[in-house]
Amino acid sequence: VAPYVGHKFRKEPPGFYKQVLRKLIEERKAVKKLMESAKDEYERRVYEERQKALKILANTFYGYMGWLGARWYSKEGAEAVTAWGRKIISESAEIAKSMGFTVVYGDTDSMFVKGNGNIEALIKTITKRFDLEIKIDKVYKRVFFTENKKRYAGLTEDGKIDIVGFEAVRGDWCDLAKEVQRVVIEKILLTENVDEAVKYVKNVIMNLRRGNFKLEDLIIWKSLDKDIDEYDVEAPHVAAARKAMKVGYLITKNSKIGYVIVKGTGKLSDRAEPYFMVKDKSRIDVEYYIDKQIVPAAMRILERFGVKENSLKTITGTDILSFFSKK
Repeated sequence: VAPYVGHKFRKEPPGFYKQVLRKLIEERKAVKKLMESAKDEYERRVYEERQKALKILANTFYGYMGWLGARWYSKEGAEAVTAWGRKIISESAEIAKSMGFTVVYGDTDSMFVKGNGNIEALIKTITKRFDLEIKIDKVYKRVFFTENKKRYAGLTEDGKIDIVGFEAVRGDWCDLAKEVQRVVIEKILLTENVDEAVKYVKNVIMNLRRGNFKLEDLIIWKSLDKDIDEYDVEAPHVAAARKAMKVGYLITKNSKIGYVIVKGTGKLSDRAEPYFMVKDKSRIDVEYYIDKQIVPAAMRILERFGVKENSLKTITGTDILSFFSKK
């Protein structure tokens, strides 16, 4: 019986979803063993990508089960998965607290705890309680979270920066915005110095205004999810695609469009140009990139530490002196 929702299921005989999921999980375990005994780095990476693909396939079953258009749609099954996940995470958190840990974060399939308790004992207790295979995924020296689920960054014990859910690992921002966010995260995690992170962002802004940037770092990439004629709203990437077609480029559904925003007085879509049509950096609308790309990407992190947006955009005499002293 599923908690909270009360849906009832029988364990035997195994149903369609159970059979397929069991096969995927067993196959992933086998591939992970092959990954551990790989002969070289190339072979290890091949197995790593294969096990990731199997994990994604297994994880998509929940979404597919709850999709109205699915051939094997099961509203009760999807609701039961959510309910069991909530119950397991909730009760696991209570177990962790009872064993001396502080629970700092939890989502659909994971829980972050801190403290000096016996982590192996915690794992055994939860495993015995729910008959589930759980493990320590990562150990962080420092980590910070945002209000959004599955959006956090941490410094692991071996010194690696782990970024989840931020623009730094997404493709709908220009490379400079991704770089700014990555460096801000690194400065905070490695040095715990927010002022240094703020100073870095201000330097990027001053460099943009002085024309010290590469055009390719400002290209925004976005794919067309349907044929160009099917768009009713002229989004920037759609407008850029139309301009590319006018000069002979073949653009179809799923084409990836790279564009930059140039100066002008029209709508944003009017100022979106295919990147290959802009050769002069002075045409770039740097204020757009500052307001809509650089500052928002940085503020996703810095706002958690009390930094105000205006403080990033306000360049003082001290900032200017510091900027030129490094030249």
